[in-house]
Formats: sequence, structure tokens, C-alpha cells
Amino acid sequence: LDLVGVISGGAGHIQGYGGDGDLRIFDHFQSNDRMIRGFAYGGIGPVDNEDANDHLGGTTYFNASAEAQFPMPVIPESFGLRGAVFADAATLYGSKIDASLVDQSTVDMQWRASVGVGLMWASPFGPIRIDYAIPVLEEDTDDVQEFNFGISSRF
Repeated sequence: LDLVGVISGGAGHIQGYGGDGDLRIFDHFQSNDRMIRGFAYGGIGPVDNEDANDHLGGTTYFNASAEAQFPMPVIPESFGLRGAVFADAATLYGSKIDASLVDQSTVDMQWRASVGVGLMWASPFGPIRIDYAIPVLEEDTDDVQEFNFGISSRF
């Protein structure tokens, strides 16, 4: 059986230097499909006070993922199709934006998690992947995106 296990993780923290240590909004980390699947780009983390749907990004993140990849049953291996099942977890928190502009209930560490399945194709143009993820741990202010499509290149 051609089963491949993939475990990955990441972390980051950004801090302003000098002055009051504030950061511009576009200097904050934004969530993405490499951080956690099942949520939209920039769909988790601190939000503004005005519209609880505008995610501002965060100053700290942690993420982890476990995935099992396998050949697709019945489909010849020469087609280059593989399946995957995965579980992701992540948190994105902290803010160096003026506190009066940020919903303070969304600034603290709050974990999100998702589980899902994927289909990968080693196409002649490069690897193509489609994932379907279901959030199993989310906050009311999160933006969910269950399907994700990606194309990458070979080096």
C-alpha cells in the first residue's frame, strides 16, 4: 500500500520596532489555506469593532496539520490521482492596532480546527489539488470556505 503521512506545523510572531511598537494593519499575519483549510483567506482572528466581519489579522499564529495521502482505488496509478484525508488546527491572535478599533473579545488565543478530504492530480502543468474541509471548531466571527482549489509549480 502506497500510503504517505504528512505532519506539518508553523508559528509566527511579529513585533513593531521602536516608538510605540504599533504595526500597520497590512503588517499583521492573515490566515490562509496553508495555515488551516475550511476557512476563507483572512477569515479567522481579530475583527474590527464596526462590522465583526472585517478580519484585521493577528500578531501571533500557531498551526498544525496531519494528513494521510493514498492512491485512488480502481483508478490506474498512471493517471496521477491521489486522495487525502486531513485534520488542521490553528490560532491567529493579538493585535497592535488601536484598541478602540478592535473587538477585544476576538484578540485572545482561540483555536480553530477542521477535518476534510482532498484530491490531488499530478497534471502535466503542475500539481492540482481540490480540498473539502468542514470546520469542527470555529468562532461566530469566522468566515468559512469549505472548498479550496490550488495549483502549484514544480522547481
